[in-house]
Amino acid sequence: MTFYRCSKLESITIPESVTSIDNYAFAYCTGLTSVAIPESVTSIGRETFYGCSRLESITIPKSVKTIGAWALHNTAWYSNQDDGVIYLGKLFYGYKGYMPKGDILEIKAGTTAICGGAFCKKDGEEGYSNLASITIPEGVTSIGDYAFANCTGLTSIVIPESMASIGFYAFLNCTGLTSINIPENMTSIEHFAFEGCTGLWSEPVWESTYSTLSFFVNDTWGFKGAKRVLSVEPYYGGIEETTENNTIELTGLNAGKRYTIDLEIGSANGYICTLVTNWSEAITTKEITLQNIATHKDVNVTPTSIRIAIANDFGDAIEEIVEEGFTNETYGGQTGNTYELHGLEPTGISTTFHYRVRLNNGQTFEMDFPIEQPALEFTTLPAKATSNTVAVIAATTNLDDPEAQTGFEWRRYDAPDLVPSTMSPCPVIDGELIGALKGLSASTYYKYRPYFTSASGKTYYGEWLAFGTADAYVYFDPTVRTYDVEDITPSTAMLRGYVVAGSDDIQEQGFEYRTVAGNARATDDAEWNVATADGTSMSAYLTGLQPSTTYVYRAFATTTKGTAYGTEEIFTTEAATGVEPVVADGKAAEEARPTGYYDLQGRRYAEPFKGLNLIRYSDGSVRKVLRK
Repeated sequence: MTFYRCSKLESITIPESVTSIDNYAFAYCTGLTSVAIPESVTSIGRETFYGCSRLESITIPKSVKTIGAWALHNTAWYSNQDDGVIYLGKLFYGYKGYMPKGDILEIKAGTTAICGGAFCKKDGEEGYSNLASITIPEGVTSIGDYAFANCTGLTSIVIPESMASIGFYAFLNCTGLTSINIPENMTSIEHFAFEGCTGLWSEPVWESTYSTLSFFVNDTWGFKGAKRVLSVEPYYGGIEETTENNTIELTGLNAGKRYTIDLEIGSANGYICTLVTNWSEAITTKEITLQNIATHKDVNVTPTSIRIAIANDFGDAIEEIVEEGFTNETYGGQTGNTYELHGLEPTGISTTFHYRVRLNNGQTFEMDFPIEQPALEFTTLPAKATSNTVAVIAATTNLDDPEAQTGFEWRRYDAPDLVPSTMSPCPVIDGELIGALKGLSASTYYKYRPYFTSASGKTYYGEWLAFGTADAYVYFDPTVRTYDVEDITPSTAMLRGYVVAGSDDIQEQGFEYRTVAGNARATDDAEWNVATADGTSMSAYLTGLQPSTTYVYRAFATTTKGTAYGTEEIFTTEAATGVEPVVADGKAAEEARPTGYYDLQGRRYAEPFKGLNLIRYSDGSVRKVLRK
């Protein structure tokens, strides 16, 4: 409905079917003298009756909840209003006339809305700069467009919890505002609501690393998710943006590259209300040099493995680490900024290791460094426990934990050489092998020794040691150990432990866990949650944990005779950020990517291997994949 500049229109009755009157609908209808607005109307737009110079009589029904900026300005009705505050029923229409400097106003109780342009002249060009403070009572649900625009003297405003929406340019150029409260139930803050409120923010402070840029804006208004990146030049796939409170971080950048960043500062609960448009800065990420890498690497060499860890502060700038020419008969590979080789021949010699590092900007560095490979050490220990058909044997070694091809060779002591030995795999855990031999004969001597098989298939052994089984059944508990937790997030964690059967078969094994207060341990009668697991070196991936919560956990193994436990350990989940990563320029996030590969014993690998892989992904999920 519009009668814009219908100067011959003298009166009009709006039908009951109308629910809103549009912007400028009757503007400059200079002959209009009266308007009847029905109860069906709930909103009146901007400048709806502006310039209706003869309009003296207008009745606003209680059904009207909002009135746009300057809807009744420059009318006879407006001219007849006294200077000062103007109310239309429960609506605060605005302020008229001269305002004393440093004026402090309080909107009366029972008011439900502040109309557009309430303290600002037409088109927002001039506001009431003498307004210093205003108190808005509970019950007011909206502030209209331009309501306080250019009120440069306004330094204090209290917004009630009832407030649901703030309109376009509502606080435009209110440079005196240094703080403002935003209620939790706010549902709408329109674009540019706080445009030019320079007292609410400071110039962004930025910091660059080799692959990231972070920006911090020290504001005093406390908006959640208060900033966003408008553009990154040059942009390419893989750049991701995360925002938490007053900080933005861009990841996936190239080392030593210059980027132009445009920021938009100011959003509340997801609704953009720009304070600064197109804040722009050209920033160069840190450059990686050969000397950087050479001085930031950590090398660990065991008899059968080499591990190169390049400093984590390089972030995603390192794209690939490749070993060249050392050996083809190994397994392992790259995980993040770490490269590992396992299954080497334990030759105990001095040699040179050559590797190449490629950065995400295309740079490549090649390096050599000497290594001293220690000799393989095995110490066969006396049997830890024996029954008539079961024995627990052990050995110590200087092998690395991830070595997969380890265990015990064993046989009857008096068996002829033509009878083949039994090879029982057993993982290395903290420099120790512990295994259970079952199906033995009573009152019989056996011998055993630890072994390691390299990636080439050659096997190396420790010394033989013997034990004798008992002539009758003897009960002894399983060996149970609890290890440190891994991969803690706000809602997940990976528990690790170790179980070797005792005299009796294990009926169930895994972990028990529960919440605790602070660092307190659980009591004997406390209720535990159970996560079952398999294998000697076992792990369990917990989900559904509470953020910032301390848990106690312990490994267990149950037989028909009872339950044996490892030590009780504690961990605390990370705090929840409430922030989901998004990609700059609104590009879709990549699918979840693998972050670790595990076997059924909980050993972690740098890449997929033949057999059943437990693959953990970046979104926290775990999937079982059989690789042939």
